[in-house]
Amino acid sequence: GELRAFSNVAKKSGFAEKCDELFSRLKRFLITPGMLCEAADGGAMPEFFALKLRDMALIYGAAEEYLASRYMDTEDRINALIESLGRSSARGAHVYVDGFEYLTEQRFRVIGALMDICETMTVTECMSLNAKGRVRASGGGVFAPLRDGCGARYGDESASAQARWQ
Repeated sequence: GELRAFSNVAKKSGFAEKCDELFSRLKRFLITPGMLCEAADGGAMPEFFALKLRDMALIYGAAEEYLASRYMDTEDRINALIESLGRSSARGAHVYVDGFEYLTEQRFRVIGALMDICETMTVTECMSLNAKGRVRASGGGVFAPLRDGCGARYGDESASAQARWQ
């Protein structure tokens, strides 16, 4: 297809680099070219933005297709890790998860795949202090979606599922 919104800037210096940065971010959050097309076709935005999304979907899809058998970036390697964890020597391991300031969908999938195969998982969470030097209530922090979904993932919505996180 033809580019419509980006036809004038697609060959300008820096455009490819900006697209590469965007595509890396999209991969981290498991957003596909098809999802961009669906959003553009949803009718919930002005047509100019929909044109931009369609152009990005076209470029992103073409780049993914071209690079599929030629190159594997960091996000592709993480997705390959997720797919191979079930066959890895990590089965039955005691896993420690530490050092995250934020979690992408991709990282949640890595942790979820590890939860399926590890014996135990210990998760640390950064905590902030209030002005008096006491731990500030954070509403759950970065791991709240993982913690809250733990019981549902394993069919255990009881207090014991929550206790595993304490």
